[in-house]
This record gives sequence, structure tokens and C-alpha cells, in this order.
Amino acid sequence: MEFLQSIKEPYQAVLDEKWEDMGKYYNDILSEDPMGLGALLCPISVDRDTAFHLAVYSGGKQPLCRFLELVEKEGTDGILGLDEVFMQNIYGNTVLHEAAISGNLEAVQILVSKFKRLLKDTNEFEETPLFRAAAFGKTKVVKYLASQPDQVVEKLNTDNGKKHLEKTRRQRKDGASILHAAFQGEHFGTALALLELDEELANLKYNDGTSLYLLANIPYVFRSGRKMNIFEKLIYIWRLCSLVLALSCALAFGLPIGNDHDDDSENIEYGERNSGLNENGCISKDKSSSMARQVRQLLEASLV
Repeated sequence: MEFLQSIKEPYQAVLDEKWEDMGKYYNDILSEDPMGLGALLCPISVDRDTAFHLAVYSGGKQPLCRFLELVEKEGTDGILGLDEVFMQNIYGNTVLHEAAISGNLEAVQILVSKFKRLLKDTNEFEETPLFRAAAFGKTKVVKYLASQPDQVVEKLNTDNGKKHLEKTRRQRKDGASILHAAFQGEHFGTALALLELDEELANLKYNDGTSLYLLANIPYVFRSGRKMNIFEKLIYIWRLCSLVLALSCALAFGLPIGNDHDDDSENIEYGERNSGLNENGCISKDKSSSMARQVRQLLEASLV
């Protein structure tokens, strides 16, 4: 009971978004007892979030900077090191995971500048902070994290200079790719940004379905945001249904997709005509760019 009373004040401050009160609470503890710095690491939610995990939901760099300053100032005597700050919550998320989920770009930038190793940390689902940002549709955070060293690497054995996301950033342990995660959250703007970073994401399969297949099976999300009269609505629906139907048929019957010359019958080997897959069950190399273009086409339709 005493423990619950001790965390009630900071947790209530978080619920009320009174970040100054939260900072004052921990500052008062340290004023009374320098050894009380460990209070910053004490979980204050049922998800075992610490003050650092919750501070990033303020929407800015405060009070995260304030807590980091407290640790840097009070922890110089070995009482507490900065490496101890980033314990994981019940889901295995570090403070950078939570900052990415919240879309707090300022907090993300501060954490990355001070602790680059957090970029590689994964949670219990083997998701990196970049993966979580994509799953929650935080496009600005996705672009920033992807710009950091070792996040995007140049593809080997190619002459076109194409790059792709580093392997551990592409898929989590259940096989879902970072692109699929964006689809599941219906964050199609983020999905387009991911394809700009790595077009081969469109070829990764999940539950025996490609990205194109997944999109073709959720046509209800492709609604125009522009006001249209009844005739414009009918034309829009007809064009969209035609696109989805054509892509679904192409996938179901192994028809070539795309409108470039690389997809004509002379360029499709016999073994690929039925499914577009190679002997390993992966999208064939010749289909790669075409698949990415088709996925982009559907995504752009969803953002009209």
C-alpha cells in the first residue's frame, strides 16, 4: 500500500499532463535524499513504465531532458549510470520505443544523439524503435530513424545502387514486415515512405500473402477525402474497384502485373507464369520493381 501511494502522485501528474508537477516530484525526492535517484527507475504503471517511458508522451523534449540532467548530475558518484536508465517495460520497450510510438521527434532526436545503441534494441516481439514508429504511422520519426547509420544499407551484388533496410529492421519474429505493420494500422502515408526507403519490402510475404495481396483485400479503406457529387463518387468507386479487381485477378491467376515491357510473356519464365514466385517461394527478381509500383498505386489511391 505504501508503494502504491508513493507512485500515485507522479502517475496522476502524467494522466493530467502536468509535466511540471511530475518533474517537481522527482526533484523534491532528490533534494531530500540524493540516493533517491533510483525512484526515476521505479515502475509507476501497470505496464512497468518508468518516468522516462512516460516523459516522452509530453510531446516535447521536456521533461525528458530534465530527468536526463538529474541523472547526469546526481549519478556522477556511481550511484546511477545512464546505462541503467533505459530498462524495458512489460512489452520490452525502451524509452526510444515509446518516444517513437508517441511520435515525439524531439525526444527521439535527443535519445539517438546520446544513446545510439538504443536504435538496435528490440522488444519482446523483436521490433526495433523504427518498426514501432511505422506501426503507429509516425512518418517523420520513421524518416529520421531510417537516416541513422546502419539502418539502411546498400544492397550487395547490384549495380543500380539500390538500398534496403537492414535485416533486423525489416521483419519481427512472427514474420510480419515493417510495411505490413503500417498496412495493419492503415497508415498508408507511412507505407509509401517505407517503399521509398526500400521497395523490396513490397515483396516480403506474411501469412502466405504479399503486400499487394493484403492491400487488395482491404478495399474499404480506399476512400477519397475530397468532396464529390454523386456522379464523381460513382466514377471513383468504379475506377478503384476495377484497379483492385485487376490486381486480385493477376495475383490469383498468375497474370503479369504492371505496364512495362519487362512483364511481357517473353520475359516471364515458365515456372513464374503461374504465381510470379521463384523456386524458393519468393517474388522473382524481375517482378520486384513492378510489385512495388502496384503497391504504390494502391497506396496513393487510399490517400486521394
